[in-house]
Amino acid sequence: MRQHILFQRLSVFFLFLFWITGCGEEGAIVPQYLVEKSTISLLENYPGIYAQALQWEPDAKLAIVGVTIGLGEKNDITAFYDSPNNLSEGVMVKLDVDGSIVSKTLKYNFPRNEINSEEIINMSEVNIDSADAWKIFINYPVVASYKKEAFGCAKLFLVPLPVKDHIRTIWRLSLGECNTNQYEYFYIDASTGEWLQLETP
Repeated sequence: MRQHILFQRLSVFFLFLFWITGCGEEGAIVPQYLVEKSTISLLENYPGIYAQALQWEPDAKLAIVGVTIGLGEKNDITAFYDSPNNLSEGVMVKLDVDGSIVSKTLKYNFPRNEINSEEIINMSEVNIDSADAWKIFINYPVVASYKKEAFGCAKLFLVPLPVKDHIRTIWRLSLGECNTNQYEYFYIDASTGEWLQLETP
């Protein structure tokens, strides 16, 4: 009888230890090189990027943002804009690590009749900055478990994607070695930070 009681107490004790040590989704052991990786802030730099886009068209609409965070690459931000009144062109605005901003007009080779309003990013709804998104991603065990080489050309993308029955603005992390064309993708909601299970688009 005493052995049975002792076994129960030990079981409860080890379950308690398992709980307080954080074993589970939030218990990732994050390599130091990922913790120390600096990331550029989209929210802090967006006003300057947007101002540059408005010089192209006064009704420029944000379509996608890419943030370079690879371990072997310098940080930069590239934003793509469309215009409802200029369906033959788009503009790419790039913020370099030194703070310089340049833009380039892109000519579309395919006909466009309109711009889908659901495919436009509303930055006022983006509560998770690029630096915060990076921290969220690397603290998930499945991401932190990747070997260092997979982070060499890592990128964050801010994109509108379908989730269940509606479009949501999503942070997508792209992982893959620089010398391959094979990548793994992970997703969080850009408003709430919610981890999402999505099919790779």
